[in-house]
Amino acid sequence: MKALMFGWEFPPHILGGLGTASYGLTKGMWECGDMDITFVIPKPFGDEEKHFANIIGMSQVPIVWRDVNYDYVRDRIGNVMNPDLYYRLRDHIYADFNYMRTNDLGCIEFSGRYPDNLVEEINNYSICAGVIARTIDFDIIHSHDWLTYPAGI
Repeated sequence: MKALMFGWEFPPHILGGLGTASYGLTKGMWECGDMDITFVIPKPFGDEEKHFANIIGMSQVPIVWRDVNYDYVRDRIGNVMNPDLYYRLRDHIYADFNYMRTNDLGCIEFSGRYPDNLVEEINNYSICAGVIARTIDFDIIHSHDWLTYPAGI
């Protein structure tokens, strides 16, 4: 079974109870066996435990096409995501988001916290979720909390 899970926190970066619950749920599902889990958070730091879940950060999901070479992508985000996944995601941009503020890779910068513009970050998270859902095969989607419900939809 392939699970696509949307969450706002994941250890060791915990701001409240969401990260602890996400970790327990994800690891418990993995321990049941025959589970391929992709867990999506706004901003990974590269030190997340990855042996039981593939971690994707919305901060590395392109929503605007940028013509960037592999070495540059590897240098910019290789510590948190395989550059090959960046290119797979880039091939599944589904709308013209050029009006949005993105970085040099065509990605939205997320705080990885609960900023003053939280509602905007929730909306941006759901936009990036559309790219992920068009790229990754899954059998089930889990949205862990109210912050990620729009992404699950």
